[in-house]
Amino acid sequence: MPRSLEPVCQKEIQDEGSIISSWRLRGVIGQESERKGWIQVPSGEWLKVFLQVRLPVAHWQVKRIGYGTVLFSPSTSPELRCNSTQSIELNIRK
Repeated sequence: MPRSLEPVCQKEIQDEGSIISSWRLRGVIGQESERKGWIQVPSGEWLKVFLQVRLPVAHWQVKRIGYGTVLFSPSTSPELRCNSTQSIELNIRK
């Protein structure tokens, strides 16, 4: 990515990270290699997430789904790649 676009890209990652942080993980099902997470967004809609799923935020991807957790990281897609080590983990709240 050209250096001139890097600050814009970082801002988009930060803005979309705020969106992900507002989501609530409500459940995780499946075996380790095929886990799926159920996330509720503030509007009340549900997202089913799994590895390789396309998210409603362009610069993020599901990196790992564990027992009661979903870890998101910036996309590694060449056209969207930004230099960011940020990650967001959602946990099931009790």
